Amino acid sequence: MSPDIYPGRPNGISPESVDGQTEILVVDDDLSILELLGTLLPLEGYKVALFSDSLEALEAALAKRPGIVISDVKMPRMNGYEFLKRLDENEFTRGTPFIFSTASGRKNERPERAGWVSKPYDLDRLLEAISRRLNGSIPL
Repeated sequence: MSPDIYPGRPNGISPESVDGQTEILVVDDDLSILELLGTLLPLEGYKVALFSDSLEALEAALAKRPGIVISDVKMPRMNGYEFLKRLDENEFTRGTPFIFSTASGRKNERPERAGWVSKPYDLDRLLEAISRRLNGSIPL
C-alpha cells in the first residue's frame, strides 16, 4: 500500500513518520517535561520534536504534520485547546492524533477526539495512550 500523498510535502512522504519512526510533537512550557519526554520517547522508537512555545509548535506542525501531538493544556501564548482547534482548521493537520497532558484541569473538558494523560507521567500509561491514539482509539 502506498503512503498517503500530502501536497507540498517533500517526495510525497507521509508526514507521520520519518525514517520509519513516528514523529511526536511535544509542546509544554515546562522545560523539565520536555527534557523527560525528549529522553524517554526516542528510547521507545519515536522521533520527537520539542517546543516550549505553542505558537512555534503550531507553525512547525503546519509546515510538517506530526504523527501525533502531546500538548500541555495551560500555556502562556496559546492554550492546548486553541492549539488543537487551529490544527483542525487546517486541511493538512486536521485529525492529527492529539493527547492533552496536564497536572490540572478536568478530563471531561477535553474535546472528544483528543486523548488525555495526567502529570506526573506514568510512562507505561503514556505509552499506552500514544499507542491507542495512533491506532485510532481515545486513551483513557
